[in-house]
Amino acid sequence: MKRWTSAVVLACALATAASVATPAAAAPTFSELPLLPGFSVAGAADINSSVVAVGEVSDNNGARAVRWAADGAITALPGLPAAKRTHASAINENGTAIGTSDEKAVRWGADGTVTALGSEGAMASYAHGINDHDVVVGVHLKPGWISSGVKWDADGKVQVLEPYDTRADNTPTAINNSGVIAGHSGRQPIWWDANGKVRALPTPQSYGRGETSGINERGDISGTIYFRDDERAVTWIRDLPGEHGHEKVYRMEYLPLPPNATHSRTTRISDVGTVGWVQFGSATTHAVTWDADGQVTELGVPAGRADSAANGISANGWIVGSARTEDPDKEIPAPAIRWAPTRPKR
Repeated sequence: MKRWTSAVVLACALATAASVATPAAAAPTFSELPLLPGFSVAGAADINSSVVAVGEVSDNNGARAVRWAADGAITALPGLPAAKRTHASAINENGTAIGTSDEKAVRWGADGTVTALGSEGAMASYAHGINDHDVVVGVHLKPGWISSGVKWDADGKVQVLEPYDTRADNTPTAINNSGVIAGHSGRQPIWWDANGKVRALPTPQSYGRGETSGINERGDISGTIYFRDDERAVTWIRDLPGEHGHEKVYRMEYLPLPPNATHSRTTRISDVGTVGWVQFGSATTHAVTWDADGQVTELGVPAGRADSAANGISANGWIVGSARTEDPDKEIPAPAIRWAPTRPKR
């Protein structure tokens, strides 16, 4: 689903993929997902193979977590008692969703029932990723404003993850069904194996920082590497033999840009591809998907919108995201977007 330093400085075989690639799939089709009454803007964060999506609707007064059924019907997800804001960040194949209610990590059952995840005295907690065993990863914010990576089991019991750097934030972003976790610590992208051992992911020379955004069932990790004047979408491929002959480690590959794009970022990965956005010029962003072979396809910008971004991809290729208008007052409706799976050109 739906995010590795020993004597091995994980072999950094950086594949400098060509910076320009030709789209490899037919033009994608999309639909707008409905808004709740009284709200004008929405963004979908994730989607599962049953085409159930989660995200949020917002106005000038805040945000509210929602779920969209396969037919597009929208339902508000409840918050904890007295909560003013809710946000849904991920959903698994069981229909279990996660997110936050004000500053507390929560989990919603497939029936919409909300449950607080253990906070162990933290100032705040945030849930970032969930696998199909209902195991959740996220962070506890402790005094001093340092984030500790945590994992909640299916019963909500919390475990603090081994930190990579005790002086920096340690942020897990996603977990797959094997229990492998992706994340980052300070400027360093990292991963935890199924036994909880933390390690660094390989990085290029002279980079500013790196972060992860997702992990698939194969163990490949999506992320972004930031340079002084650039940001580039990458994947860490889990296919190189480790120092002990039985342990797999990672190599990093840049994901290609479509023609005329200058920057890129990932948001999620599944076994069929990776999603995110690319930037043209100084501001305009377009939602994109990279297939399992790394070929890029632009998902386009709906008519009347300023830009678009893809935020989630299911195991069977459904994609969700958002598309902004140029209306700072949020008076022009800007529903969330759902793209049907793309098909290769014949």
